Amino acid sequence: MNLEKYMSNQGKFVMGGIIDNKVDMLFEITETMTGVTRDQVLSNRRNQEIAMARSIIGYMLHNELGVTVMNSGKIINRDHSTITHYSKSFDANYNFYSKYRELYTNISELFWSNFIDVDSKDIDLEIKKLQNLIDKLEDKKTNLLTKNN
Repeated sequence: MNLEKYMSNQGKFVMGGIIDNKVDMLFEITETMTGVTRDQVLSNRRNQEIAMARSIIGYMLHNELGVTVMNSGKIINRDHSTITHYSKSFDANYNFYSKYRELYTNISELFWSNFIDVDSKDIDLEIKKLQNLIDKLEDKKTNLLTKNN
């Protein structure tokens, strides 16, 4: 597990869109915990490690992050019915397969422990965007008022 690599890349998550940051973080945490890359998750490979990582990501996208089944499927290069299958089979996998339970628990705990940091950075970024828009509107208002006087 290369936790240092993950922690050193945390700053990059403020670059994309708000949900994109969390999706990127989920893929990176999964890779850190499993060694399964994003490309492997998106591939058609079906070995146990890749399938398990893909299942956990698909489940978390829909059931924990609230991404629709359609969009969750697109994110992992699968059909929406695959996400539905991951959701329905989660309890059985979690309860009866210790390797799945351990992996899910580790990924979920690391993801949610870092979620607040990423969410805070996303909010700060949105505030900066809004402040820039307010500043532009204030400038336009000033220009209009000076032209009319």
